[in-house]
Amino acid sequence: MARNYERLTSTLQGIHYLMFACLMLGKAYHINLLSH
Repeated sequence: MARNYERLTSTLQGIHYLMFACLMLGKAYHINLLSH
């Protein structure tokens, strides 16, 4: 049971990192469009 729980938390952590990266890339892209 503990092993499955560890796998689930690492998956959730990966999803959080992915979403954070998408948000930051979107903000960087938006700022880049405004600067031109």
